[in-house]
Amino acid sequence: MDNKRTILNVAVSREELRFLEKRAKDEGKTKSELAREALRIYRLNKELDEIQKYGQKIARKLGIETLEDVERIAG
Repeated sequence: MDNKRTILNVAVSREELRFLEKRAKDEGKTKSELAREALRIYRLNKELDEIQKYGQKIARKLGIETLEDVERIAG
């Protein structure tokens, strides 16, 4: 993983900035740390969404619609 950093300028509302500043202060982090954490969480959520969609596609192909179907197949 490349540890080099690049500066990213992001425009946010005053309300979002106040929230970010308060959270950073409360958690003892910098605004940049919180922004990086938010981006990591966003990426993870997107990856999980893709996995869930794939699982749903496979379930449809296998005719799995309920928990009982899963238990029946898992046997």
